[in-house]
Amino acid sequence: MLATDKNLKGWSKYYSKFSYYLWTKTQNDSARVYADSAISNFENTKKKYFLDENSLLQAFLTLGYIDRTEEQYESSTQNFIKALQVEKKYPYKYKSYIYAGIANNHLSLGNNQKALNYYLNNLKDSIYTQIPQAHVVTLTRLGILYSKNYLNHKDSAYYYLKKSEKISHLKDYQDNLPFIYSSLGEVFRKTDLDSTLFYFKKSKELYLSLIHISEPTRQAEI
Repeated sequence: MLATDKNLKGWSKYYSKFSYYLWTKTQNDSARVYADSAISNFENTKKKYFLDENSLLQAFLTLGYIDRTEEQYESSTQNFIKALQVEKKYPYKYKSYIYAGIANNHLSLGNNQKALNYYLNNLKDSIYTQIPQAHVVTLTRLGILYSKNYLNHKDSAYYYLKKSEKISHLKDYQDNLPFIYSSLGEVFRKTDLDSTLFYFKKSKELYLSLIHISEPTRQAEI
């Protein structure tokens, strides 16, 4: 319809939506082209419509996801920040998804305190924590951050990992359980061999039970 009627508006929205769709299908190159097209279409159009400007949030968000999957963490963070700039004008209900992307990038870059601050902030968002995957993954990553490999606070690491285990069962999102249990095993590695072996065994058992289950499409990283 857009191609057949020049009076119709919405090209940037179309490009943004299609870009995200292509990313879920792991077609990064094509997804990047459409996301860039959404941005350039808005920038080059003389008459700006809020419909198209609003859709730029999706375009920048998708570019952030693409860059992250390609381990371009700095570029990914910049795109997430651009999405936040659009969000200031057009409030986004799931704003914490953007913060989670930034936190994940800081975690990958070793900026542990920055990652910690973003994750803790997301736990204050009741809308975000209503999403089982979001809640569980955020708690799990807080546990990892507090583990010996990062901030070295074992009590806090144990607290968040056990809380993530509880929420996994409570909200019926158990994909993260093998990682939670292996992380708990690491917490006890130097202090309690029996607990370490217990959690590693549980991790292995769950991993083997889930290994044949795979997602048909990519999902936004929480």
